[in-house]
Amino acid sequence: MIEFYDSENGAVVNPDDYDGEYPHVGDILRSGDDLFAVLGVTDGSDCRVVTLKRTSNSALFGIDPFDHPGETKDTNPKDAVGIGKAPLSTVPAPFLHALGLAMMEGARKYGRHNYRTAGIRYSVYYDAAMRHLTAWWEGEDIDPDSGLPHPIKAAACMAVLFDSMVQENATDDRPPQSPPGWLAGMNKHAADLLKKYPESLPPHTEL
Repeated sequence: MIEFYDSENGAVVNPDDYDGEYPHVGDILRSGDDLFAVLGVTDGSDCRVVTLKRTSNSALFGIDPFDHPGETKDTNPKDAVGIGKAPLSTVPAPFLHALGLAMMEGARKYGRHNYRTAGIRYSVYYDAAMRHLTAWWEGEDIDPDSGLPHPIKAAACMAVLFDSMVQENATDDRPPQSPPGWLAGMNKHAADLLKKYPESLPPHTEL
């Protein structure tokens, strides 16, 4: 059993998009029109307590997951991580440079940072990213229009989409939310299939 509480007022929160998976510090959950960041997860005697902090789209990465008043210790080596900044050294350099090329192509075609002034529509960038990913999955590595790898073109779509989430200038035309837990149900069904067919025949791949 898991219970969610607002750290500001102690009120019970019922996340709309919680899929049953174990929540982690820094996760973003939605409850109605509100967004909450997971600040802490504590195992109680009869349930797991999740402490949340109200946030907003513009603060998706503004939550310090190590900012737990009363929980830090001077001798804890993890405290040094808690005062660090968001790192770029964790992102592969070839990816960063390739993404820069994809963004440069868009800047030359449409004007640099045009998406910040004009805003975007979620469905347009979702569709574009999925077209690149499905083309790559079906065996086409390079986008014939740009000469760049399809995964990088998809990443550029996601970069623009996320930036618009941060800037709060996107038109959210996603469909109404699915019922909470639908993904957890799919994952359980997949696990059941693996148990039912433990010895799968070899896949047919390009290898």
